[in-house]
Amino acid sequence: MHEHLRNVMFEGRKVVRGCIQVLDIGDYGVHGVPNWWTRMMDGFRVGKPAFKIFDANYPETTRKVFILRMGRWSTTIYNMALPMIPERTRKKIRMFGPCAAEWCGELRSEFPDGAAIPRFLLSDDTEAVRCARPPGGLVPVGGQVPD
Repeated sequence: MHEHLRNVMFEGRKVVRGCIQVLDIGDYGVHGVPNWWTRMMDGFRVGKPAFKIFDANYPETTRKVFILRMGRWSTTIYNMALPMIPERTRKKIRMFGPCAAEWCGELRSEFPDGAAIPRFLLSDDTEAVRCARPPGGLVPVGGQVPD
């Protein structure tokens, strides 16, 4: 990630304020990520060592983390993991419930006008989720952050 950010800054001759991470953890059934529940629990189990790595290496490169479509179980898992997350990392995390209307405005405000944001991140429409490739979607690439 560090190398990619450096390259973007040198090529574009513009300072990038950090990346945006978008974690859509919704369970979309047949259109979603295979083995959703197992992946959620595995994420919790590796959380403590992973947070140490993230905190030591990524706070300077990650500006904000959007965790989208949090349900009852994922919120419970997050709250159990919360004590393991360093304060400076917690400040960057934005959690949202299942409706795209909750985060659309804030997510769009993090990107320049006209940036390509996958439709499934901006809509609750079943067709948008069905068309996401790979299942679970892609993170937007190449968005320049406004000054």
